[in-house]
Amino acid sequence: MRRTHRFGMILALLFGIALLTALLTGCSALDELEESLYPTSAPDSGTSAQPPSETAPANQLAASEAAAPTLTWPAPTSAQAQATEQMPPAIPTVAPSQRLVFMYDGNVYTGDFLGANPAEAASAPQPETWAFRDGVIALAQGRNVDVIDLVGSGQASFQVNVPGEVEFAELTWGQTSAALLYNAIVTDQAATTFGHSVELRVLNPQNGAELGAVHIPDANGASILRYEESAGRIALIVRGGDPSFAEVSFYDVKSGQRIAAFAAQGQGEAAFSPDGRYLLAQQEVNGVQQMALYDLTTPAGSAPRIGQYPANGHGVEHVWSPDSRMIAFLLREGQASSEETTQGLGVWVLDVATMESKKALDEASLSATLFGWTPDSAYIVGYHRSENEAYYYAVRPDGGDRRILTLEPKAELLGWMSPVERSAKIVVDPWRARFASTQADSNALAQTLAQWALEQTGADEQPLASRVQQYLQASGGQKSIGALTLKRISEAVYIAQIPPYALYLLDNGHAQEIGSGNILLDVRLQGQDLGLIYGMAASGPVQPTYSLLRRQADGSWQMVWTPQGRRDWIATDGQIQFAGEGLGTLQVVGTSFGLDFDQDQVFSECQACPHRQLVATWTRQGDTYERQTSLVADAPQGSIYWEMTQRTAYAIVYETLRRARRELSIDDLVADPSLAGQIRDLGLADSTKRFLVEEETAEKVRFQEIESQTHYEATVQGQRLVRIERLP
Repeated sequence: MRRTHRFGMILALLFGIALLTALLTGCSALDELEESLYPTSAPDSGTSAQPPSETAPANQLAASEAAAPTLTWPAPTSAQAQATEQMPPAIPTVAPSQRLVFMYDGNVYTGDFLGANPAEAASAPQPETWAFRDGVIALAQGRNVDVIDLVGSGQASFQVNVPGEVEFAELTWGQTSAALLYNAIVTDQAATTFGHSVELRVLNPQNGAELGAVHIPDANGASILRYEESAGRIALIVRGGDPSFAEVSFYDVKSGQRIAAFAAQGQGEAAFSPDGRYLLAQQEVNGVQQMALYDLTTPAGSAPRIGQYPANGHGVEHVWSPDSRMIAFLLREGQASSEETTQGLGVWVLDVATMESKKALDEASLSATLFGWTPDSAYIVGYHRSENEAYYYAVRPDGGDRRILTLEPKAELLGWMSPVERSAKIVVDPWRARFASTQADSNALAQTLAQWALEQTGADEQPLASRVQQYLQASGGQKSIGALTLKRISEAVYIAQIPPYALYLLDNGHAQEIGSGNILLDVRLQGQDLGLIYGMAASGPVQPTYSLLRRQADGSWQMVWTPQGRRDWIATDGQIQFAGEGLGTLQVVGTSFGLDFDQDQVFSECQACPHRQLVATWTRQGDTYERQTSLVADAPQGSIYWEMTQRTAYAIVYETLRRARRELSIDDLVADPSLAGQIRDLGLADSTKRFLVEEETAEKVRFQEIESQTHYEATVQGQRLVRIERLP
């Protein structure tokens, strides 16, 4: 049921793309589209229909695929050839012993033949797609595959090696559970038409070992019709830009090559019979939908047998009976799928021998679906959902013995298996699949991380971060953009840095983005207030910043204060630290890189050049922080910077020349007042000149004027300039 729904969505998307293209290119293109989707030259109803073309349209096959030879299909077995036209017995004489397996609310259950009296068998995450056979469940989420063996009470988890980003994946078993087929649509930059290709992998379900591979370039997808592990081949339809197809392709799993083709025309759904003899396709002739049944044992080019739908109806959700004798389907109002449908017209059954259909059950809901048949082909199992009710049911193909199943409406049916002796419940880690579903969405990852962290009571933060990284790497994400950082600040509150640049607060299972950075430096929680020091680092030093946040009554966090707009907050290429206990005091250290302009820019302070270091203490006053200062409130910016500047020899020389340019007093910076005149005489007070430091020691600064390349040397002792001279 899940696979049918997803396939329908994909076909609808393909149809929408084709229709949009036609509208954009004009009426003639629209006419061509209509002809390609609903060809008037298709076979007429009845056995006198002309055989379909053996060659697929150019837009339907990958450009690099060579024409394949016509398929020679093996003759049917004697049991297949002797299929009778009679319906199954009205009521089974003996209750079947097999058990119905279904998923509900993260658990796998086995009930009796129709699901009653269920018992827990396994715990598993809700998958993107699944496949079930003989008591073995395969679940897929992106590249990740989990296999649960209800018979052997074992499990396996592995990742499939395919190139590109997995956009969609599905699984298919062969005739047994000995090999698993993984079918993925992946991004492909070399795919110039569709932007993605198809990767098929045949896997050992016990360990994920690759047993075969097929690459189908530049395709919109591949509908797997049948995987035969005994013959080592896959029957599929390569999907192009619209839902129609003209042939079935056969690929060899060892060589990866297309080895044969079978000409069959249809739109949308197609399905092989369980015995592999027949292909059911949907065709629209003169605006009327019909069923076309191709017999693969007949000579190439043989016309299909045609089954007509009841007047003013078309079929959806066609499912074969296990004995390959019947096909159940839902009849919908309208002669073609392109018509607007307002109601369902019941559950119908096609007898393959006579190609005649009979109604088995009234079903008016458009939300109804069919799961399939019981293993003995005695009952059709369907799902009814209307505005007021939802339930599973079983009904005989002749319409008798309808039963409402005692299953939760939200249960997901898997299939039937032989009864086995009760064993311990199998548990599959659900977080692997949950993290895998968040690969391209930082917000979804943060929400999942918050829910996961809530369950990790008492665990150390470093092992937690390592476990999350393992989840992400297993899902194919977070490999090239750095490691996730997780820091616990209380039992249920964490800060997470999610690559590349997102910072989230995780609080009791909820996530909230609170900043942008790739380094988490420190965090403190005091009551309902939280102080966060974080930063950005690329190829150079860390650029730190600070935020004060407060928890609100609804559990969210609100930003209370940041240093944005404060010119005296200098943390460039520096650091921010909590001083003392709590959030009361911050020590902020930065450099003068990029600080000065115009007259105040004495030296050229490139990234690699010497800089002045500025240090300040900030204390909290209510909901703000203020810098500790002895200056008046309207002090000049230069005086503010100088108050914070550490008194190195370079800083003394810089400040002395800056003031000299502005004709400000330098008496507190020089050992001899006569140095002011020397500075002017040397031309060092000229505000148009820029200097570059050549060498700096504890007491000397050697520098040159950039334009004239004149060299100077200044000597500083006791935090005062004692000498400055031009060098020869």
